[in-house]
Amino acid sequence: VNTEKLLFNVQQGMKAYESVFGQFPYGDLDLAEMANSLGFAQSPPGILLLNWVMGGAGGGGQADQVVFHELAHQWWGNQVGWVGPEDAWISESWAEYGAGLITQGINPKKFKEKLKEWKQKASDWDKEGPISAAWYVRDGRAREALLYNKGPYVVHMLRTWMGWEKFSKLTSTIQSKYINQNINTDTLAREASVIMGY
Repeated sequence: VNTEKLLFNVQQGMKAYESVFGQFPYGDLDLAEMANSLGFAQSPPGILLLNWVMGGAGGGGQADQVVFHELAHQWWGNQVGWVGPEDAWISESWAEYGAGLITQGINPKKFKEKLKEWKQKASDWDKEGPISAAWYVRDGRAREALLYNKGPYVVHMLRTWMGWEKFSKLTSTIQSKYINQNINTDTLAREASVIMGY
């Protein structure tokens, strides 16, 4: 594990997220390695629990996407939570898109590839239902496609529609106004409408 590279990436990720989402919600951030066999990572408040990705950080690849996704959960999922299963995308899709933003900064070509992947999988699994139904579909692949592909692609659409300045105002408003609260999709839509003026 290249711990210096990993720590550098996490520090840069925190700076990037603070510029878009607002101040880091917790006093400290600890990193811990999970068993590689678990096949997933987690991000409780103030800690990143990482697995195989710890050895592959750098360059904007899949390992970085996982690290930055989990880091984004400090804001999306921890600082601002979601009301019920229909709103789980507020945590997962927004964290995935946050990771995509950092990937875009590291390697714009890889972000374009990520956008194509999101779009393709969103299209492939769209028939399974809307993003809000992700936790109700039986097929785990469909759930993953809705939350981790279609959801961030919709967030990208929102960012493109709003423009960077208004989009970053939306994210920072959500994170400051609803700190330590659970929100639903209607709340997000209402705040976006206020910023857009319609």
